[in-house]
Amino acid sequence: MPRTEQLQQLIQWLAGTDIGLLDLRTPEGSIRLERNGASEEILELDTDEDAAPPNEATPVAASSLGIFLHTHPMQATALTSVGEQVAAGQPLGLLQIGPLLQSVDAPQAGVVTQLHVDSGQPVGWGEPLLDLQPLE
Repeated sequence: MPRTEQLQQLIQWLAGTDIGLLDLRTPEGSIRLERNGASEEILELDTDEDAAPPNEATPVAASSLGIFLHTHPMQATALTSVGEQVAAGQPLGLLQIGPLLQSVDAPQAGVVTQLHVDSGQPVGWGEPLLDLQPLE
């Protein structure tokens, strides 16, 4: 289905709801629709042409509030380090949420280029934890 048809479907769907603002982000781009009474308007439409180049490092963000840990409490070695090549799904760190340890996994294969958060530091939802350079 062409993107214009998908956009029209979103606008029609939004008109039938009581949602005032729709901000949708995908790997291909983002769209922001605002509903003002009976009319809908496109506030912002970014396509993949505006996105970062595919070989640029991308941040891996926290999926929840918690404390970011570089190592498992029962181990001495870090789960990853700068310069390390990782596989998709490989644990990069842990988020400690109360007594729960949630794995922060690599969304794709790549090389860790930067750590943004020290081990044991509290983080918020969406906060960048580290950068991952995709493999070519």
